[in-house]
Amino acid sequence: MKTRSISTLQCVLTLLFFVISIPRGRGQTPPSDLTELSLEQILSLHIVKRPATTNAENLVTLDDSPRWTIGYRYIHAFFSGHRRGTDSLSNGEVLGAPPNGVVFPILPTNIRQEAHTFELGYRATDRLSVTVLAPYIFQSTEHISLVGGFANFTIDSDGFGDVSITPSYRIWERGVHAVFVNGGMSLPFGTINETGDTPGPGTVNALPYTMQIGSGTFDLLPGITYQGSRDRLRWSVQALATIRLGRNYRGYTLGNRYALAGRFSYELKSWLEPILGVRFQNWQRITGSDPNLPAGPPYPATVADPSRYGGEKINLSAGTRFKITGGPLVGSAFEIQGALPVYQRLNGPQPEEQWQLNAAWKWSF
Repeated sequence: MKTRSISTLQCVLTLLFFVISIPRGRGQTPPSDLTELSLEQILSLHIVKRPATTNAENLVTLDDSPRWTIGYRYIHAFFSGHRRGTDSLSNGEVLGAPPNGVVFPILPTNIRQEAHTFELGYRATDRLSVTVLAPYIFQSTEHISLVGGFANFTIDSDGFGDVSITPSYRIWERGVHAVFVNGGMSLPFGTINETGDTPGPGTVNALPYTMQIGSGTFDLLPGITYQGSRDRLRWSVQALATIRLGRNYRGYTLGNRYALAGRFSYELKSWLEPILGVRFQNWQRITGSDPNLPAGPPYPATVADPSRYGGEKINLSAGTRFKITGGPLVGSAFEIQGALPVYQRLNGPQPEEQWQLNAAWKWSF
């Protein structure tokens, strides 16, 4: 009796088709951008374990690897301080009477963004899988200002964000190497009508781009991923994009986003896997403007100025994955990672990111 073993490793991707556009504040990252499909999420759907059985006449491969994946991911990002280009700015360099639009009478000081993302994945075949992500988003921004009655104030917004559907297909495999492409779409379920008590003509005013929950349009999510391994070492490289194809009904479009990410992990134990990652992001300015926000220049705050969005950023991350190897929850894993920006070049002044925390649980069955 002859046996054949198939070793599989996988990679990640995202490639898309049709859509219309999306609105999210850029540079000053809207929380909806925290929920994009990650390397780990895509790769988990392609971890195939296929025991093979044979007889004298025919070779038969039985595929009993998990078909379904459910998961939950919590992401927390914190922004504080401002940056123009690669230079950090003090509050005094940004807050002031706006004679020329370089300083602003209202200044966001601390921005907290949280996303609770629920995931459902299905591996239709050995090559094709589909993932659906549905996020619940919360964000809070503290301000100082020169406006009477608003020396210090905080605005909040929360709700379900845009839902993404991403098919992933393995186009090439050679031994321990594989390449995947994705084609996905982000659906505009998140609201762009958030209001709050801000300096203005009344107590209920439109909130700036960063405080909106969704995009208001469809997005294309193209991507490609390579993955390889050697013994207990695994590595992945992924290129992703978010392409906006028009303006939302508020009259603006968030800038396109491009990302290149690498992930490295080492299986110390069957249940323990440290992870290192690096991610480069480039995003563009908002085009158009929301007529419900104050027109400028001058603008009342950096987050109300569409030209103060966009830039480049490099984040380094480190974390650990804990895998359940027995019992009723076999096939599940818990992962926690922290990320710090090591380079930021922003079309500022605009708020700069300080850190990001990511915790996730996933179960394949």
